Amino acid sequence: PKPLTAGSVGGRRLRFLASIRHLLARFVDPAEYACFATRSCRTALDWPYHVLKRGGRSGFHTRRRVRVEVVFNLRGARLLRLTNRSNHENGHGHPADRGGNVLTPGSATSMSKLRVHSFAISLDGYGAGPSQDLQHPIGVNGVDLMEWFFLTRAWRRMHGEPDGETGVDNGIAEQGFEFGAWILGRNMFGPIRGPWPDDSWKGWWGDEPPYHVPVFVLTHHARAPLTMAGGTEFRFVTGGIHAALEQAREVANGRDVRVGGGVSTVRQYLQAGLIDELHLAVRPVLLGAGEHLWQDLNMRSLGYECAERVVGERATHMFVRKRVE
Repeated sequence: PKPLTAGSVGGRRLRFLASIRHLLARFVDPAEYACFATRSCRTALDWPYHVLKRGGRSGFHTRRRVRVEVVFNLRGARLLRLTNRSNHENGHGHPADRGGNVLTPGSATSMSKLRVHSFAISLDGYGAGPSQDLQHPIGVNGVDLMEWFFLTRAWRRMHGEPDGETGVDNGIAEQGFEFGAWILGRNMFGPIRGPWPDDSWKGWWGDEPPYHVPVFVLTHHARAPLTMAGGTEFRFVTGGIHAALEQAREVANGRDVRVGGGVSTVRQYLQAGLIDELHLAVRPVLLGAGEHLWQDLNMRSLGYECAERVVGERATHMFVRKRVE
């Protein structure tokens, strides 16, 4: 292997690791835990730090996770955010850091982001086909957008099926469910339009949806919350996108919030400048009609930039982020 020099990428990473030991110490007791880093397949700027407690013969058992995001520039690396991913919470139901400080939504240490993840679009910019109905949940020909996802291990395990591909597409797909709450548009919840005729429609996903956290559904028509198996609870928000985001962050316990779609909902949050990161799975297909993601959006003027491109087996993954000033 090549030696690590002061100017090499590996050398810069080692210097960065040394520079944030004191920050990690806020969350981790060095006498009890060992810390190491692995590069995320999603982006070179996003480094997950797995903080592990020593176990028996198996070596280490995962106890908590601290995610560190960094920005590399000509002067080296600087810290972008540090988020406690601990599953251990205090008595108030919120995660706590090493000093016992509660990581409540909106606190300086929680730093929850609003993200769009695994959002598939066609080469001509459509995020859904036309004429969505019960037989075409993503519109006519919309299923072509999701072909990158259907063969992954992540998708197959969601449906109780064995095997599945474990390449780049799968690695990115598996990161799509590490969120504290979701926001969905009304069309993503179901094909019913207008007032709810009754409470019989409970979503596309059966008795146990894949979310396992609160999901806030944007709608103009009030409806009582719907609790499903596996921890998913649908809450119907009539106050608009800002109200949904505020409520989602309140329950996310400092974790990021995911906007799951559809196209109109993603556009609204982008137009308001509220999306921190947009991950697009660009498929090599042409839909020709449907819901266009970039309609009436000037992403450059809104402060966004293309941060990274990752080539997968069936999609090219583009990561768009707010510019760091």
